[in-house]
Amino acid sequence: MGSNAVVSDNIVTGQGPVPYIAQNGIQFGYGSSGSAMKNTVTGNSYTGTSTDSGGIIVVGGAYYGSCPDGNPCAYTTGVQIVQNKVANNDIGVWLRLSNCRLSAGLIVIVRRAMASASWTRERSSASSAACGRVSDP
Repeated sequence: MGSNAVVSDNIVTGQGPVPYIAQNGIQFGYGSSGSAMKNTVTGNSYTGTSTDSGGIIVVGGAYYGSCPDGNPCAYTTGVQIVQNKVANNDIGVWLRLSNCRLSAGLIVIVRRAMASASWTRERSSASSAACGRVSDP
């Protein structure tokens, strides 16, 4: 089992568009669980061509190879993403799990507190394809 974190009521501000790192605001990954609630996440943007930056990212699964312990990287489950404000990120909430297999127990609730451009950025590279990009209902 991975770590569990509650990330709540924070302001997370990236450096804006930069060429040297694909920054992410809040990340749950590789077997972790937890919740991101009532945060404001902005300014995570990468101008390079190899990937994107995410405001809130959920990542994991065997597609990512071996983790530091030598075992296949675990899927990320039991994550709740609720009532966050995301803006000016390449991708607002990025569900990036191997082979587009969404994890069990993943709950994403969007309450129209985001900039629509954060949800629509696409790249042609197969390596940066997301398993799920949450759309605002």
